[in-house]
Amino acid sequence: MRGPRQTAEPLNVLDETEAAAFLLERTEAKRRRTLADPQEAVALAREMGGLALALEQAGAYITKNGLFFSERNPLFSKRV
Repeated sequence: MRGPRQTAEPLNVLDETEAAAFLLERTEAKRRRTLADPQEAVALAREMGGLALALEQAGAYITKNGLFFSERNPLFSKRV
């Protein structure tokens, strides 16, 4: 017996500029900074697909560990 039919709802995503700005602000207090941060934030935002929860998790990881954007967890890039 099957349950009620479920439909997928589209997710709202941030565009790269908004997502990068979010990451820069989210990590401002504790990330290790470089001149390449704006470009690195865009690259990470692209990897996260603009998904708010993924961006928040990446930002929290970078902040908690005091990392450069380039030192992000390689698992962020792994697609399941």
